[in-house]
Amino acid sequence: MSESGGSALTYVLAVDVGTSRCKVALVDPHGKVLAKTLEGYEVLRPDSICAEQSPLVWWKAFKKGVSELLRISKVDPRKIAAVGISGQSPVVFPIDSKGNPLNNALLWMDRRALPQAKRLARIFGVREDPSNALAKILWFKDEKPWVFNETFKFLQTSDYIAFKLTGKFVTDKFTAMTAFFKLSDWSWASEIEDLGVPIDKFPDVLEPGSPIGPILGQVSREVGLGEDTVVVAGSIDAYLAILGSGAIRSGSACDITGTSTCLMITSSKAIYDPKERIFCTPHFFKDLFIVSGVLSTTGASISWFLEEFGKEEILKASKTGEDPFDLLISRASGVQPGSEGLIFLPYLAGERSPIWDPFAKGAIIGLTLKHGKNHIIRAILEGCAFGLRHIIETAEELGVHIDEIRVCGGASKSDLFCQIKANVVGKPVITLQDPDASLVGAAILALVGGGIYKEIKSAVKNVVKIGSIFTPEEGFKGKYDEIFGLYKQSYNVLREILHKL
Repeated sequence: MSESGGSALTYVLAVDVGTSRCKVALVDPHGKVLAKTLEGYEVLRPDSICAEQSPLVWWKAFKKGVSELLRISKVDPRKIAAVGISGQSPVVFPIDSKGNPLNNALLWMDRRALPQAKRLARIFGVREDPSNALAKILWFKDEKPWVFNETFKFLQTSDYIAFKLTGKFVTDKFTAMTAFFKLSDWSWASEIEDLGVPIDKFPDVLEPGSPIGPILGQVSREVGLGEDTVVVAGSIDAYLAILGSGAIRSGSACDITGTSTCLMITSSKAIYDPKERIFCTPHFFKDLFIVSGVLSTTGASISWFLEEFGKEEILKASKTGEDPFDLLISRASGVQPGSEGLIFLPYLAGERSPIWDPFAKGAIIGLTLKHGKNHIIRAILEGCAFGLRHIIETAEELGVHIDEIRVCGGASKSDLFCQIKANVVGKPVITLQDPDASLVGAAILALVGGGIYKEIKSAVKNVVKIGSIFTPEEGFKGKYDEIFGLYKQSYNVLREILHKL
C-alpha cells in the first residue's frame, strides 16, 4: 500500500531517454512493471570528435513507446497519475520561443567544445571537460553565433520531454549543475553572464520530483495520456540510478553500465579531490553526498567488438532468438583470469574519470599468436572492470567508504561480467531484479511527485528489489592486483604515443 493510501490501480509512467534508445515503462506503486517498451535510434557522428542527435528523434521514440505501452498494458490512461523522466547528460541544444530545436543536440560524448572547456577551466578553476554543458553553450556562441542569437533557451534531454508534455521550460538541480548552477544560493554562476551568455537563456530550476504541471490538452490527445496526468521534474540518468538501485545509504555505490559507466557513491562525508579526478555533489537527501566518476566507453567497447567481430554471434542470435551480447560474453567464460597476458585499455573515445584525457585511445596490449577471439573478449571485460577499480581506488584514497556495488544497466545481466567486477574490485556486486535503475528512479520520482508516496526514501524501500549477490572469489586478488598495476602503467607509458596516433 502507498503511504497516501492511493488506489492499487494508480500507475506512473517512467521514461529514460538514453544514448541509443528510449525506454518507457508503466509501473505500479509497489514497483511492479506492467509493461515496458524500447525504441532505438542512432548517434550521428559528423567526425571523430562529434556526437549528435536530433531532439525530434527522442520525442518520436517517446510517443511511439507510449502508444505501444498503452496497447500492450490495456491500462486506462486516466489511471496514470504522473510521468517521471530520466535523460542522458550533459546534452545541450538550442530551441526557439516555440520550442523548435535550432540545432542537433551535442551529446555527452561530443568533444568539440575543448577550447571552450579550457576557457572555463581558467575562469572556474575546474578540469578541462568538453562534455560540460556550459562549454557546449559557449561553442554555439563562438561557432554558430546566428543560432546562439536566435536561441530562447538551452535545454537538455529530460528538459525537452518535459517541455513537450507541459509547455514549460524547466530543468532539475543536478542537470543544471552541469552548467555551473550553484545549489548554495540556488542561482546560476555570475561568471556566466560575464562570458556573454544571458541567464534568461537557461530554464527555471526545480528539485527532482517536483510537479511541473499537467499534460497539455493537445499533447494529451497526441500522445494518448490523460490531461490530469502530472509531469514531474526528472534528472540525469546516473543520478536517478542511485534511487532506482537503492544505493541511498553511506557506503553503497551504484555502477550504471550502458554505453558508458557511471559510478555513483553515496557518502556521509563531502570530499574534495585537488586533482579533480572525481567529483562530489549534494545528494537527494540532507547530510549525504554523491561521489562520482565516469568511464566513457565501457559498454560501447563491447558493442564495438560485437559489431565489428561478432558476426557469428549476430547470425546465431537471429536464428535462435538469443541475445548476441550474451553469446559474445559467454565466450570469455573459458579463459583464465588475466586473459592469458592481455590488457585492454577501454578508451575508445577518450576517457574521463580518473585520467581525464580526451585524446586517449584504446589499446589491446600483449597480443601473441596463442590469443584468439575469446581472450580479447575477456580482456575487454577485465579492462572495463579495471577502469571501475581505478575510480574506486581514487575515491578510497580520498577517504570515501565503499562496501557494496549495486550494478545496473544492460551489462549487469551478465553473471560472468558481474563476477569479474567483484573479483577485480574486491567487493560484493549486487544485481537488481529490474536492471533499468534509471527508469526505476524516474518511476520513484513520479510516485512521489504524483502524490502516491510522501517521500523518496519510502518509495525506494517499497519499489527497489535486489537480485543476485556476487562475492569476490578467493584466489584472484593477487592476480588482479598485479594486472591492475600493469593496466595503469600501460596508459602512463603509452599516453604520448596514443596522442600522436
